[in-house]
Amino acid sequence: MAQGFVNKDQLAIPLPVNQGGTGAETAGGALSNLGLGSLKMDRVAGQTSGSYTTTSTSYVDVDATNLSYTITIPTGYKLWIAANLNVQSTIVASYGLGIHDSVSGGLVGFSQIDTQVVNVRNSNVAFALVDGDGLSHTFRMQWFIGGAGTLTASGSSNNTPVMQFILMKSS
Repeated sequence: MAQGFVNKDQLAIPLPVNQGGTGAETAGGALSNLGLGSLKMDRVAGQTSGSYTTTSTSYVDVDATNLSYTITIPTGYKLWIAANLNVQSTIVASYGLGIHDSVSGGLVGFSQIDTQVVNVRNSNVAFALVDGDGLSHTFRMQWFIGGAGTLTASGSSNNTPVMQFILMKSS
């Protein structure tokens, strides 16, 4: 899957003249006017067909190919990350979603859900905010199930695991 930041200068955002716009200002211009000119966004998504499954009781990659993202976070910047995964479990158990960072060697964000009913789809979201250090980081979506069962996430065009990234200057 191609990875690259959105070119904010090619995205048009119509702003009314009475709000300081010309009626056809670029996103880059609008962000600059708000003091957010250095804001950059990207996303990676999992497969759009088939399913992901795990029986692991410790964190493992959901999809090391598609749900992995490498970026150098400059000093003086922060990277905000959101990971989303819709899952169902074959047992009543806890399960978790995490964001693994290659530099720290561990999770920088995670969430955990305790299911009360089996085979019901639940949405799980994890967030992280990582300070820039000038190093190259690889972030991977990971998950686990807290018992002897199976956790399943379907990949489809309208329901696929997603990681979103926003790189911004620190204030």
